[in-house]
Amino acid sequence: MNATTKQSGVDPLVCKTNPNVRANNPPGMLMMDADAIEAIPWIENFNFPGLKFKYVHVDLVRGVVVALLKISKGVQFPVHLHYGTSLLFCLKGRFAYQPAGSIGPGGFGFEPFNTVHEPDCLEEDTLMWAVNSHNELIQLYNEDGSFGAVQHLPGQLKLLRKEYGDAAVRHLNIEPSFWDS
Repeated sequence: MNATTKQSGVDPLVCKTNPNVRANNPPGMLMMDADAIEAIPWIENFNFPGLKFKYVHVDLVRGVVVALLKISKGVQFPVHLHYGTSLLFCLKGRFAYQPAGSIGPGGFGFEPFNTVHEPDCLEEDTLMWAVNSHNELIQLYNEDGSFGAVQHLPGQLKLLRKEYGDAAVRHLNIEPSFWDS
């Protein structure tokens, strides 16, 4: 038996392009087909009426969140502040906010740390991927412009599990002790 085979056939961890290197499979590695993503329930966000989302990946240690967003036509979100960065990939519809402009299908958007904005999807229903880094907090504003409510990722995850059950979070590979804290 050579280095690239086992009794059952080719070792899946030996790299095809360089058999002297072994691939690894660290905890949290994830590949999801469309049917697995479809099985995650859509969650309604009470702070942003007209927005539904699915958390596809959450890494609480590194502060990374990947979500699929569905935004209804005619929605104008309340003004809010992001305490992190967001990368946006538009799949369908049109997502806009001023003064940055808008993106449509195949478009990309970047929201840097400390972005204050009030996005909209006035033209049509919109579907987007959002990748957030260190965006565990979103600050909402009161009518007088003062700071209002805060949307906190750990608290939101616990609320999602309580309101929507394990189906909304079981795929996220979050340590069981998180749910008890």
